[in-house]
Amino acid sequence: MARLVGIAVSLLALGLWGCGGGNGGPPRDTDPPAVTAGSLTLVGTTQTGTRLELAFVGGRVVVRATVTDPSGVALVRLLVTPAPPTFTPQDLTPDAQGKVESAPVELPANLESTDKTYEFRLRVRDTLGNEGERIVGTVVVKAASGLSPPPPPF
Repeated sequence: MARLVGIAVSLLALGLWGCGGGNGGPPRDTDPPAVTAGSLTLVGTTQTGTRLELAFVGGRVVVRATVTDPSGVALVRLLVTPAPPTFTPQDLTPDAQGKVESAPVELPANLESTDKTYEFRLRVRDTLGNEGERIVGTVVVKAASGLSPPPPPF
């Protein structure tokens, strides 16, 4: 009986030694989804980029990007800082290639004496809970202060 126990212990020791320590498999994913090819487009124009300017009257902007993650993408949310008056964060759904596109975001007229800069960001989360934010771009709405008042009537 002691010999049988000795053989069992030896086989167990050899099995554990041969398995490389049993680290539990591949490393766990701790990175948020990747955001690539992010851009802003001014509606009604061909202007696309990551830093755009609008005249003081404001305008509408669409955000496009590609969001991917090996474990899957659980959340893509568009945020704008400062938030325009009619804006609420938009949850975007990636297509099969991970591409997202926002509804147009209305930026109001800037009647102030200085330019107003809006930052467009995507908050992303994968199916494992890894979350991050990525700045897609900025839009500057120029100040109205550089305009001359109309001439007086005759």
